[in-house]
Amino acid sequence: MHNQWRDVAVFLDGSPRRERIGRHAAALAQRHAAHLVGVYGVSHPSNLNPPKSFARGAGINQVLERQRATDEVKILAAGRAFAALIRAYEISSEFRVVWRERQDDDAALKALHSDLIVAARPAPDDLPSTWSAEHLLLVSGTPVLLVPDGWAEARIGARIVIAWNGSREVRRAVNDAMPFLAAAAQVTILIVDDTRSNRLDDEPGADIAGHLIGAYSRPTTAEILFGA
Repeated sequence: MHNQWRDVAVFLDGSPRRERIGRHAAALAQRHAAHLVGVYGVSHPSNLNPPKSFARGAGINQVLERQRATDEVKILAAGRAFAALIRAYEISSEFRVVWRERQDDDAALKALHSDLIVAARPAPDDLPSTWSAEHLLLVSGTPVLLVPDGWAEARIGARIVIAWNGSREVRRAVNDAMPFLAAAAQVTILIVDDTRSNRLDDEPGADIAGHLIGAYSRPTTAEILFGA
């Protein structure tokens, strides 16, 4: 278990609407002195627009050239936006273009070694449609942070709620989120199933609260709430 990320990956496209996701990822990388990996995914050729991609004979080459030119423009836009982001935050970085030929081709995700994946919700339009947050998590095994389009806070993770029931899955999620928890100003432990919550004393959640407080490098407020 560690309290800092070394590598943060972010899935981007070149649209101004998606610049926020890049800024959030860059801020996290800067805060943890982490290496930021910008990932731009291209589905090709299976996700071509059917009306625009229909052709016969020699026209097939024209369709492929047109699609290739469109992809290049989008990749350049995403790359320029990422480069500007890196200059602003002055962090270590790299930019990867992932070409996905088949719907079952997940080799690029399996090769993406990082401590955290930052993704937008809803997903960027240019990403392969099957690259959902759940799919990213299952294929890569890397924790995924989803940032909604409407997120207005400048800092992510200042106040955190843990839905705790003592299960293996929740314990793993807490361990994966430790860099967030260690830097949070307030952590709320919500007990959602007391019958499964392992505890060392009469107060449910006291054991995990004590564990988290002991892991913090600075004073942090923690509270325990009970849900239905």
